[in-house]
Amino acid sequence: MGVRVPSSAQKQDKTLNSNGLGVFGFETDTKLTQENILTLNSLFEEFKKKMQLSENTGINLKYYPATLKTTSNRWRIEFYSFNPYSQKLERVVYRVDKIKKKFANLVVARRELNKHCEIINYKLMAGWTPFCDCSNIKEVVSIKDVALKFIDIKGSELREESLRSYRSYINVFIEWLTLSHKEKLISIDFTKYDAINYLDWITSTKKVSPNTWNNYRSFMITFFSWLIERGYYNKNIFADIQPKKKVKKKRIVIPSDERKRIFDYLEQNDMPFLIFLLLEFHCLMRPIEIFRMKIADINLDTQIIALEGSQTKNKYNRNITIPDVFIPIIKKFWNSNNIEKYNRDYYLFSKKLEPGNFLMRTKDAGSKWSKLREVLNLQEEYQLYSLRDTAITEMLLNNISAKVVQMHADHHDLTITSGYADHVTPEMRKEIKENSPKF
Repeated sequence: MGVRVPSSAQKQDKTLNSNGLGVFGFETDTKLTQENILTLNSLFEEFKKKMQLSENTGINLKYYPATLKTTSNRWRIEFYSFNPYSQKLERVVYRVDKIKKKFANLVVARRELNKHCEIINYKLMAGWTPFCDCSNIKEVVSIKDVALKFIDIKGSELREESLRSYRSYINVFIEWLTLSHKEKLISIDFTKYDAINYLDWITSTKKVSPNTWNNYRSFMITFFSWLIERGYYNKNIFADIQPKKKVKKKRIVIPSDERKRIFDYLEQNDMPFLIFLLLEFHCLMRPIEIFRMKIADINLDTQIIALEGSQTKNKYNRNITIPDVFIPIIKKFWNSNNIEKYNRDYYLFSKKLEPGNFLMRTKDAGSKWSKLREVLNLQEEYQLYSLRDTAITEMLLNNISAKVVQMHADHHDLTITSGYADHVTPEMRKEIKENSPKF
């Protein structure tokens, strides 16, 4: 039990005053009953067993054991405990003068308060410290360090796109910690007030939309769930913060005349990128799914593209229909580029949008789209995803059932698909202008 206290700790006198021993679960304004004493005795016996186990296993105790100190006019329990903030052993004092008066006499008081000392030692041995609420916390580390550890562990669990997104969220969080001088804050001491301040900073500094703000909140809920699971935290404070009301996504429809300009230009200058965009438009494939697609996944005879869950956004197997209108041009591309000669495990679009074993990223297609938009002087609002949005909208306007479109678009909820029918297109305005009934 003897632990040498460093001289630096001996000089400290950061006393924690207490009129009672609330840490033991006994109120000081009521007299100890026989039941309380029996409970103390039971805890004491349990302590002795675990202390014996500790001694046998050679656990390094980060405390100086509690002892009862008495003088003619003052009784107190003193011990040294490891302070995770200063990283030192520091002195702790509980004044027990009022408690000793609750016992029948001083002999009983001394005996029972000595048992209290042993119970404190048992709690110290189990990792308890009076300097922070670390109950159920396995390790006391800074919130910044544990955030970096989170990314390090997730590196072997997530797909590259998801990991890149996680890194971005964590980097923003660490940026706020640094600006707020909280990078050394112990994880357990990150409060709900800190959480609110962080999300307020996201709003004011990053100028994000309510939907993006909700994404930041959702990520932090995920992060803190991981902290709780790993024993670094004990409550998901971000889950208690209400999300913002979602703003309906503004979807841009690319008119048919603009699409024809895109088609004609790419047919002459960049056939692979045209096929890429047509896969997005006709097959409602997401750019990252197109890049993950391999030659072996495509069957032009059955007009099916079969993707495994590892290739799709929703992580479910997806069998995509190739529409008849798309078959002639994709077959022309297939034959003219002699796709059959390539390894069937190659991605159809790798470097330079040629078959290969290097997996491209969504931003690679985004860069090509931006250059195309500049060459053709297209509106800046036309994004790469606008082609998929346009196709879904036109399918619904052409009376293809929402359920069929939902399955083709790989939407997990029909309400997502139905949302595409809510915006007005130039064709709809023309229809209303020219064909409204007479009164």
